[in-house]
Amino acid sequence: MAKINILGSVIILFIIIVFTLSVSGVVYSTKKMVTNFSLLFTGIKTTGKISGRYSNYSSNTNMGSTKMYTNIIEYIDYNGKSHQLISDYSSSVPDNFDEVPVYYNKAKPFRAIQGSFTIIFLFPFLILCFSLIGLLVSINFVQPIFVYFKKKLFNSL
Repeated sequence: MAKINILGSVIILFIIIVFTLSVSGVVYSTKKMVTNFSLLFTGIKTTGKISGRYSNYSSNTNMGSTKMYTNIIEYIDYNGKSHQLISDYSSSVPDNFDEVPVYYNKAKPFRAIQGSFTIIFLFPFLILCFSLIGLLVSINFVQPIFVYFKKKLFNSL
C-alpha cells in the first residue's frame, strides 16, 4: 500500500513540475516574441560587426562535450554611440560572417536583438510550441487529480 502512495506522489510531483515548466516556457517565449517583434517593427535597423565570441563547452551524455560559440556584436546607434550585444543563442559552429543586422530601440539603444529569422521568430516559437504541448499534457493529467482531491476533501467534511 505504501508503494502505491509513493508512486502516486512521485507521479503527481512530476506532473506539477511539467506544468510549472510549461507555464514558464509559455510566459518566457511570449514575452520574447513580443519584445522581438516590437524591435523588428518599431526599432531602428543597423549593421553590427561580430567583434568576438564567447566559447564554452556543453556536455552531452552520448557524445562527450561540444564547444559552443556565442557572438559578441558591436553596433553604433543613431547618435554615434557604440553598444555591445551578446547574442541570445549559441551555436556549435562559429558564424562565418563578420556583419549581422541588429534592431535596437531608439529610446533605449542598449536594448537590441540580432536580426535573424531564427533568433527573432523560430527559437521563441519552438519554445512556445513545446511548452504548450507540455501544458496541455499536464493539464490533462492534473484535472483528474484535482477531481480526486476535491471528492476526498468534501467527503471528509
